[in-house]
Amino acid sequence: MVIGNLENAINVLNKLKRYSIDTASDDFGTGYSSLIYLRRLPVEFIKIDKSFVADADVVSESETIIRAISAMAKSLGFKTIAERVET
Repeated sequence: MVIGNLENAINVLNKLKRYSIDTASDDFGTGYSSLIYLRRLPVEFIKIDKSFVADADVVSESETIIRAISAMAKSLGFKTIAERVET
């Protein structure tokens, strides 16, 4: 949604925020996720992609990436969500 019309997405997300609806940047770390969006989009959460979470216990690089995303999110004032953490 964001890629097609960034300004419209920002307007919609700001409206949602006014209604106290929290939003997230989904699948962060893959595909079209970009650090530029963290500066522009009014989101509260960064959702770490399941591809990092799924093998974090066996692939040290995935754990390192999760820690780096989490530290960056915290320093920028975002909360983090890890996809598929329940498994």
